[in-house]
Amino acid sequence: MEAKGGSPQRKRLDKEILSPMFFTSPIDENALKKLKDREDGTLVFISGILYTLRDSSVVRLRQLSGTDLDTLRKDFKNAVVYFSAPSRRPPWFRSGSFGPTTSSRFVYVADFLASLGFAGFIGKGTFRPPEGTFYFMSFGGAGAYLADRILDYSDFLFPELGPESIKKVVVRRFPAILFKNGFGGPF
Repeated sequence: MEAKGGSPQRKRLDKEILSPMFFTSPIDENALKKLKDREDGTLVFISGILYTLRDSSVVRLRQLSGTDLDTLRKDFKNAVVYFSAPSRRPPWFRSGSFGPTTSSRFVYVADFLASLGFAGFIGKGTFRPPEGTFYFMSFGGAGAYLADRILDYSDFLFPELGPESIKKVVVRRFPAILFKNGFGGPF
């Protein structure tokens, strides 16, 4: 019979999944080490800077080369990508609805994005992150709730793409679930 309170492995798993992790993006080395030790399913809260990507901005980003990419690597080092585009911003809010889009559409550029320095990816559904990076699954259908976690955002690259431009987004306690192996599932 198992001892009261469960096995040591079960206690560790319960503690890690049930106790959220808070960190800042770009992700510092200490937080990267802690993320590697955490179990899939851990709730995380991200503060700091996220960069949005959508289909059109990915195409444009892949067309850049040389010095342009080297400059971006400095901005993107250990930062987190948010596969998303904002809805129109009502004048009385900081942001319109700002929910995630399906991550599996971006698997084909995951290695390219990791080569630019990104350490994490936020989206919905399944996504296999490149070795040494992390996938944070967000919540589909919760765009208005997630927009409340956004302090500010502005165009970073390709403003002519409108909502699909790359945006620099400042967030506070943005919730997601860690899935290092990239599975997750439909939320």
